[in-house]
Amino acid sequence: MALLLENLPPELRPALASVLQTVVDRLQPQGLWLFGSWARGTQSAHSDIDLLIEGLEGVPVLQAYDQALSAIADSPLPLQPLLAAPSLLARHGDSPFWRSVKAEAKPLLAGSRFP
Repeated sequence: MALLLENLPPELRPALASVLQTVVDRLQPQGLWLFGSWARGTQSAHSDIDLLIEGLEGVPVLQAYDQALSAIADSPLPLQPLLAAPSLLARHGDSPFWRSVKAEAKPLLAGSRFP
């Protein structure tokens, strides 16, 4: 699937294009989104960059985070991954937390959509 780099703020594109491609190549996510302050346009000089990665179904949580952190290790910017298995989003996607993420999230991978 193709990355949707046009959904990233222009100042992030040069630094994140290759990192996001590594995430896609290594983790093969079903969905990838930017959310949080960078998605809302309210970031500050101290803001991290929140990424929602949907996938890694059946992978133990610590192992999944280890894989995600390895995939973003070369990022020159402060990335903060949030991992969600499709089954988790299907069960809890209507909770207040996930509704707020969904409301502001910008897809970074073609075909990304919340269940």
